[in-house]
Amino acid sequence: MAETRFEAQTLARAGRKQESQTVELTFEDASGAHLTVSLPARVAADMLIPALSQFSSTQSHAPGAPEFSQNVTSWRVGRSNDAPSVVFGFNADPLYSMSVTDAKKFWREIREEAGIVERRPPPRRQ
Repeated sequence: MAETRFEAQTLARAGRKQESQTVELTFEDASGAHLTVSLPARVAADMLIPALSQFSSTQSHAPGAPEFSQNVTSWRVGRSNDAPSVVFGFNADPLYSMSVTDAKKFWREIREEAGIVERRPPPRRQ
């Protein structure tokens, strides 16, 4: 298959199709032509986001904080019937399983980060 080059100037739209578990990115070039790329959500999370992080802006982030993130709009939490573990998931993503010890550590770290964010001043608008 021959490689096709598209000189995108902007990302016109980005979205997730829940029914097909895909992410769609629509780019626009200088003449107004559009190109839409559709890929599995897991590929976007596992490969695209890390690849793009090398191009991120000079914004400061806390050590270990992700450069890019996906907004969580829903979550589910439960327990495994087969193992001593906590089960949780975000949005429509697959469920994760975590040992009780790690789940407690995760809970403490989430609380700590939420407290830090809550106490810092709101960002200034430019």
